[in-house]
Amino acid sequence: MKNSLFIILSLGLFLSSCRKEIKFEGDLAEPKLVINSVLTAGMEIVVNASKSSPMTSNLPTIFLTDATIEMWRGNQYLGTLEHNENGNYLLDHVVTPGNYRIQASAPGLKSVSAETSVPEATTFELGDISYNSPPLNEDHSYYDRKVEIIIHDPPEDNFYLLTYVFVNDSYLDYLTFYSIDPNIERNSNDELHDSGALINDNGFNGQRYRLNAHVFAPQLQQESSGFLFETINEDYARYIRSYRAGDNEGFFGEPVQYYTNVENGIGVFCGKNAQPVLILPD
Repeated sequence: MKNSLFIILSLGLFLSSCRKEIKFEGDLAEPKLVINSVLTAGMEIVVNASKSSPMTSNLPTIFLTDATIEMWRGNQYLGTLEHNENGNYLLDHVVTPGNYRIQASAPGLKSVSAETSVPEATTFELGDISYNSPPLNEDHSYYDRKVEIIIHDPPEDNFYLLTYVFVNDSYLDYLTFYSIDPNIERNSNDELHDSGALINDNGFNGQRYRLNAHVFAPQLQQESSGFLFETINEDYARYIRSYRAGDNEGFFGEPVQYYTNVENGIGVFCGKNAQPVLILPD
């Protein structure tokens, strides 16, 4: 019942605390260096660099090929990243938990910097699974199973992203699931999480916590599904909150400023630690 499948995730970003949330001041039309990176434990470093466009323009993303990007882990200098394609810069260094710092520059733009951390992994496991369980979904049909997710939460403040995924040997896709657990952060009454459930441990800090989720079985009998559990840092959690707040506002909503921790620029430099996917039994 508890077979695991290790899924290697690529850069997934594009798509209260004392940490500083940077406000844009001055001329917003001034081009800025945009840096985005999700440092993932066990993977090599990937950073995307681009140049911002005026808010009212419909210009495509301007990826940079001539940026200089340097990386540190603590006081250890890791090196200069090399451009690959589409503004992606790579460094042949496997990410481990710890503190990281980035500095970047590009011709005609202000130099930028950012700091973040990659968290230690929090373990989780599957608990009891019951079949033909309520509630109804949006199409008024029943979910197939109720699955218990057991989180072994360490004592410090932690943030998690839980997703229900459809997997085979070559790809991964995200599925919807249902949960009314009070520790899942929400911006609306929508209980379906095809983009993942953002969880903070305020209500169970340092405890062995049980969370219930309702899921459908895969539609194709030869395929598998399971849960992907990621420990994310606070920068990533803040970005997710701001992104979802903006996405939920609709056409007539107020503009929402996405969270950024890039000094003198735009973007998010954050970290996560993903556990192997736990496959549900057939």
